[in-house]
Amino acid sequence: MLAAGETASRLLAVEATNGSLRAMIDCNPTRSGRKQLEISSHVVNDGVVRLAVAGDIDESAADHLHDVIVHAAQGAAQVVVDLTGVGVCDSAGVGAVVHACTRLNGQGVEVQVKNLHAANHR
Repeated sequence: MLAAGETASRLLAVEATNGSLRAMIDCNPTRSGRKQLEISSHVVNDGVVRLAVAGDIDESAADHLHDVIVHAAQGAAQVVVDLTGVGVCDSAGVGAVVHACTRLNGQGVEVQVKNLHAANHR
């Protein structure tokens, strides 16, 4: 049970086909203004995985985002996280991306984060 002010998210679906991954996260399913975060990945070339993130990244989606980034990077030499489709990214979202990058760097995976604009932070 959630206390007042807490948020929740639910991983709706994960599809994996031919080296691609697609995850849908239902953010704030307990609230009426719920949104979805979509994360898709594909192998650009040998050892490079590109993740495209679309939607808002807030505390309700941060843990799932971290897990999907780490999972998609398995066996990769480099991961590119493209945040072009992100509308808003709060501090929990930034923290999830930084934590995933730190974890992957520790495993020898190079990580690049692209297209997170200052206007998207809250």
